[in-house]
Parts: sequence; C-alpha cells; structure tokens
Amino acid sequence: MYPRRSQNPFTTFGLLFLCAIGLMWFAREVKNTDEIYKRLWAIEGVTGVDKLSFERTYEGCIQDKYLVTFEQPIDWKNPELGTFSQRVEIGITDKAAVNLMHLDGYALQNDLLERDYVPELVEMYKANYIHIEHRFFGESSPDDLSYDEPGYWEYMTCENAAADYHSIYTRLAPLLGETWMSYGENYGGLLSNVYASLYPEDCKLYVAFAAPCPDGTNDKRLYDYIYTDIGTDAYGKEQAGKYRNLVTQFQVDLIKNKQDLIGLYNDVIDKTGMRFREHASKEVLYDINVLEFAVKFWQYNQEFDKLEQVLSMPEDTADNRLAKAQAEFDFMISVQGPEDWSPDRYTWPYYVSAATETGEYYHDFLYLRTALSEAGIQNEMTVTPDMEETLLWDITFTDEQKNAFNYDSDFRNRLISSLKNTDARMLMIYGATDPLYAVRLPNISNNNIRQYVHPGLAHTIIIQSFPEDIVKEIKEYIDQCISE
Repeated sequence: MYPRRSQNPFTTFGLLFLCAIGLMWFAREVKNTDEIYKRLWAIEGVTGVDKLSFERTYEGCIQDKYLVTFEQPIDWKNPELGTFSQRVEIGITDKAAVNLMHLDGYALQNDLLERDYVPELVEMYKANYIHIEHRFFGESSPDDLSYDEPGYWEYMTCENAAADYHSIYTRLAPLLGETWMSYGENYGGLLSNVYASLYPEDCKLYVAFAAPCPDGTNDKRLYDYIYTDIGTDAYGKEQAGKYRNLVTQFQVDLIKNKQDLIGLYNDVIDKTGMRFREHASKEVLYDINVLEFAVKFWQYNQEFDKLEQVLSMPEDTADNRLAKAQAEFDFMISVQGPEDWSPDRYTWPYYVSAATETGEYYHDFLYLRTALSEAGIQNEMTVTPDMEETLLWDITFTDEQKNAFNYDSDFRNRLISSLKNTDARMLMIYGATDPLYAVRLPNISNNNIRQYVHPGLAHTIIIQSFPEDIVKEIKEYIDQCISE
C-alpha cells in the first residue's frame, strides 16, 4: 500500500519534543501512589494521565482504568505543522496479559469511560484494553480545527492514523508487554486493515468486524443489495423477498404521507439542537432519512413483526390514517433520525475520510422511485435524480470544504495490493444481513487472512455469535497467532 514506515515512530522534531516533555515530567509532582499511574506519566510524550472511577461488573477483567493523552504530530510527514493531543483509554487487567488495541474510528464516549465496558476479546482473553480516540474526532483534535472550513482535514488520513497507532504501541509496549492484537468495527475495522498493511509487525493479530471498503465515493452495490438480495442467506429467498418488500412499502408510505409528516420532522430537527448545512433543508433531509431507514433497519433492528404491524394499521377513516402515519413516523425516527447529517454529530469527521480516501456508498433512490411510481405516487420527493451524485456531500459539507476535499481514487487499490502480500495475521468477520457487507473488501488470496461470514447476523456481529464449531476454529486461530 505504502512504503513501510520506520519502526521508530519519532521524527527528529518528535524526539526533541518528547525529550522536553520527559524533562518536564521530573518537575511534576505525582500525587497518586498507583504504580501504573506513575509509569504512564513517565512515558515520553504523555501529557496527561487521569485515573478513572468506574463500577466493576466483569470479574477477572479490567481492574483499573486511565485516560491518557499522547502528543502526536498533525502530519507525520510534516512535523513543523505542530501537534495535537490524542486521548487513549487504558484498562489494566494484568500487566502480563494480552493487550487489545481498539481502533475506535470515532470519538471516545464519556459515558463509556465511566462504565465497565468490556469488549468481547477483552473478556475472552482477560486482556488489557487500549482504546484509541481517532485523530481529529472528539477532543483528539488540533485546537483550531474547524468543522466548517477545510483547515487541517487533509491530514486526517489513514496513513497518519496508522502512524498514531504505531507510536502509541511503541510507547506502551515496554510497560504492557509485546503481545498485542488490534481490532475495530465498521470504519475502525477498515483502519485495523490499514494498520496491518503498514505495520504488520506491531500486532500478533489484526481483527476487523463489519469493515467496509467502498469502491469510490458513489458505490452502488449497497442499495442494490438492500433491495434485491439482502437476507437471502438468513431467511431463504422467498421470506427474504417478503421482508425486503415490507421495508420498501414502509418507505413508500412515509413518502406518500410526507406533507402530513414534514411538520413533525421539523420538530425533531429542532429538538436535536444541532446545526445543519445550507443545502440540508428539512424536505431534503426527510427524503434521505426515509432512504437511509433501510440501512439502519437491516443493520440494527430487523423487527419485521413490528414493521408488519404498523403497516397493517387501518386506514378506513381520516383519524386512522393519521394514526398510522404517526406510528410509521415514530418507528422511522426510532431507527434513523436526522442527527447523522449534522456537523455537530460526533461522527461527522468520518464523512471527511469517506470523501477523501475511504469511499462511501451511493445514496441511490432508484428502487424507491420505482416503487413510488408503481404505487401511483408522483412528485412527493424533493430529492431529484440529478441531486443524488453529490447529495451526501451537499448536506454535510460547506461549499468551501466540497471544493477543497479531493478523493484519492487509488487508496482502495493500494490497500488490496498490500494485503495480498502482507505477513500480518488478520481476521475479518462479517454478518451477511449487514448492508455494508455489500461494500466489503474483495476476497483476498493470502493464507494469513481468515474470513468468516455469519449468514444471519448484521452490523453488531461478535465472534461468539457463530456456531460452536466455528467459534472453536476462530479461537484456535487467535491462540495460534498470539502464542507465536
């Protein structure tokens, strides 16, 4: 994918900076007598350590938690640009345990910092937990980073993110030991794959759950899958077709009743307290909300009985029609609301990565338009076919950002080429009823990469959801990797 970076993550600038930080540490009074706390403060480049209070609910797992900040360069190739502070949650189970590096891909959620959140692999291996907030998300951002200007966003690359992970690994390994695994879900899963391609010697195993890798910024495979094939392996061809039709009929009803519901939708937007871009009118947001309901429904819900119940509500009177429309609207909002398209949403920086490097699926209204036409419903949608190609970027970016963000069309090819030859041990896990399964990496011929697909599960898939014999097989592979 890219030339391998040096195992030493620090530039000359970085070394001088970290030496200065080290000298500053000697003048710092360490009030906490906890040994791990002291040793974390002693690591070069650490600028903050807080011991977290949390209620333990898992026996034998995380005993102490710390929130540690590491100073990182804004751009690893141009250290003169300055630095930012990157937050890392560190959960200590046992200093001799396996270390699990969680590549979140998003911002750390403060409510999780206060809870005994134990990921599956931490529980399985009684591992230490190193949870990294992605660069330029949440508080891990340059001080003057703006969500409304191009600014530093060009440096939020996967290559820079992988260098962040490598530097954190390099600095923590002397304290926590050399046996590491990395894992991520969704965008974090893609980042785990990139990390493996660039730094294959850091971890014994790189695990990716539900990791997409779209082909370009308008990959049409996702909505093709949602409307023509999703669920077939899980429910059988006939039943899956019925379920897909239920989702489509639900969307048709929501568009049919748009004029009656748009006021309610505007209320929902107002209640979020969030900003939206100039081109994100409530009418446009309503249309994309209806479209994206299908994605979120398959990913996280799949309550087909409830969907059928709402669709079968009577419409024999005006009051009943209104009650049905209200019930359908409430169900849509419970699954998908407008927050995802606000620049105030904690996940918003993901769209920068999608627009410039990692790609995104096409927001394709073709199947919904066809269903509306067959139902005799005309001119209820605000989004027109000529708007679709740039729709997502129009409603998430400012005009200045759209003009500044350029897509790296070779990113995906470099990643695939690198993984074909990598020595990294990798594990890729998917659920076939996850719409993102349609835009995954292609099957890669490399004996170091194992791939498992559960036909009946979706976006929240875990290892232990597989049949017992497959769980045993996966665990044996993990055991083999971390023991070598």
